[in-house]
Amino acid sequence: VWVIMFICLGICIYLEIKGFLPLWIIPIGFVLAFVLAWVYWSVMVTKWRLWAFENVRNVHELKKRAVLEKLIWPDNSIFEKTEIRNLFQKSKWELLKNKFNTEDVFIEDLSISIETLVFYSKDKSLFLVKTKSPQIILNAEGVYTIFTGFYKWTEIENDFIESIRGRHGARHYLNYKHPKGNRSLDITNFDIDFKYLAKLLHY
Repeated sequence: VWVIMFICLGICIYLEIKGFLPLWIIPIGFVLAFVLAWVYWSVMVTKWRLWAFENVRNVHELKKRAVLEKLIWPDNSIFEKTEIRNLFQKSKWELLKNKFNTEDVFIEDLSISIETLVFYSKDKSLFLVKTKSPQIILNAEGVYTIFTGFYKWTEIENDFIESIRGRHGARHYLNYKHPKGNRSLDITNFDIDFKYLAKLLHY
């Protein structure tokens, strides 16, 4: 996708410098580069989706990770509807959806600590006044956050890590549903990698 965008823009800029095209072609080149890159993604993501989910046993885990890595979009996203699929690919995907009716196979990772404490990062919060207390505590019993307190895993539903890209870079959130409502906790300035936190939630 990035190669397509850079090549299209590069060609437009080069032709404008050489005098073959007028200056106003540059904005059109931006639009053209974006459209061509998106069409490429729309075709190739379908091929990747079919290949990946056909060859992986734990499809629920794969889907969460693929969304986190921005390989695919969440269900019902408007961007997901831009994926290009022919009739054969549509029918194959409908068959692969049956794999989601089976729970993932869980293999315990003994390298995971019994308890993990998450604090504000000293580097990311250098100029901010922050508490030195742990903001998140994860263990075998459940999860504690400074905003919602402690809940057992049996009381928690739909826990996942979300990464949202904005004008000032990506921000990461811990989302989960608890007995008193929903929580979306900004973990961007915490001293834990958001992908590792997603792994901890899984285990």
